Amino acid sequence: MGRIIGIDLGTCNSCMAVLENGKPVIIPNKEGKNTTPSIVTFNKDGSIDVGETAQRKAVLQPERTSVSIKRTMGSDFKLSIDGKDYTPQEISAMILKKLKTDAEKYLGEKVTEAVITVPAYFNDAQRQATKDAGRIAGLDVKRIINEPTAAALAYGLNTDSSETIAVYDLGGGTFDISILDIDDGVFEVLASNGDTYLGGNDYDEIIVEFIKKKLKKKYRYTPDAIGKERIKNAAEKAKRELSIKQVTEVRIPYLTDKVSLEMSVERVELEVMSSSLTNRTIKIIEKTIKEAELNEVDKIILVGGSTRMPLVFTALKNFFKKEPLKCVNPDEAVAIGAAIEADKLSGSCQLALTGKSDIVLLDITPFTLSTNLTNIGKAVPVIRKNSSIPCKNTVVFYNDFHDHTNVGVYQGESERYKENIKMGEINLPHPWSELGSRKVSITFSVDTNGIINATAKDLQTGKDMSCKLNFNSRMSDLQIEESKRKVLLLESK
Repeated sequence: MGRIIGIDLGTCNSCMAVLENGKPVIIPNKEGKNTTPSIVTFNKDGSIDVGETAQRKAVLQPERTSVSIKRTMGSDFKLSIDGKDYTPQEISAMILKKLKTDAEKYLGEKVTEAVITVPAYFNDAQRQATKDAGRIAGLDVKRIINEPTAAALAYGLNTDSSETIAVYDLGGGTFDISILDIDDGVFEVLASNGDTYLGGNDYDEIIVEFIKKKLKKKYRYTPDAIGKERIKNAAEKAKRELSIKQVTEVRIPYLTDKVSLEMSVERVELEVMSSSLTNRTIKIIEKTIKEAELNEVDKIILVGGSTRMPLVFTALKNFFKKEPLKCVNPDEAVAIGAAIEADKLSGSCQLALTGKSDIVLLDITPFTLSTNLTNIGKAVPVIRKNSSIPCKNTVVFYNDFHDHTNVGVYQGESERYKENIKMGEINLPHPWSELGSRKVSITFSVDTNGIINATAKDLQTGKDMSCKLNFNSRMSDLQIEESKRKVLLLESK
């Protein structure tokens, strides 16, 4: 087996790493940068641009540009360009393909395998969609691991302490919090929670709305598509500057012949306007610590570019009564952790050079998995939230069924199955000659990627039905090949 690279496929930026001579190394893109914007522009000639070029073109072609596609993974969203539809898997594959090509140029060898990270709170559909995106890009995804867990591996590479840590991961589009116990090379995740629709983009949007109100009040101006993109870029720049300054100037010249903007934004204004977002993360932390059955943690590790905001640091300091650590690069730690896991899987033994070759990772499932085989509408847990993965469990039901049993598979924490997310259904037929009371076993399993399988078995006849859950996001081999050709056609123009 050759070298496997680690990839942090981010909402706003992506990063990749590999272990060389026992040390993690960030793989730069062809532009020489350590991170690549997760942006794709569809040009009018039928070609695409990915990364920095796409980011520049987005200002003038916002309607032909895909940003933050990660937030739609696992959904039936489609981006329509020139009468053609592109799925989140296909657009993510375009980003991954650029990363793959740039990695091959840097390493001087073919790259065909990768470990890709996802938010800890990604569900089965989102994880499978990520894996399918890798296949479309020509990558055999050897493992899907959670982003905060990967960051913990990067942190643990430089410590020999036994401690409990909280990894606070606030990226561009998602938020995760994981509590881990690190002891003698064993990284055990105790609890994870998150919000896949909470990140730096939401802080940007608050400044966007602030700017738009000023423009409307002064000029009665409503921005068009290009104007919205310019305001969005100015808002993001202002947020970044307010991480190092108390006040920043926002200048957007010539939105129209008569409309130009010059205004100041103070850090305290952003903190007040966005306090509800930061408080959402604190409430999720409280829940996670309770689930981990802890009163406190030893250290708080900051991951994700949005943790550079002073308001985040202050909120965490006030909550934990201690300062969070800035001991890992928030933009690169996740990719480094993925590279560490990739080295273990490849058997290259680079970790042995650091004396850390005995690292063991024990991750968990972030949701309860249940079924509905009762007459009272109650969800019956089969695998409970925060169970270590891989895991497998079976429950047995006695009930009166007709010619078949429909086994619903649900994900969520509600006691009523209809309030949880239905992930799929297994139809188990029964012989007409043996109708009546049935004894049926339901088995769920979660693999090391966090991907779920379900089986139902009639214990009287021995007949069983086993399937991977049939999400719209789960692509068949034929669909994967069709998407490969589709992406390759765009690249060749």
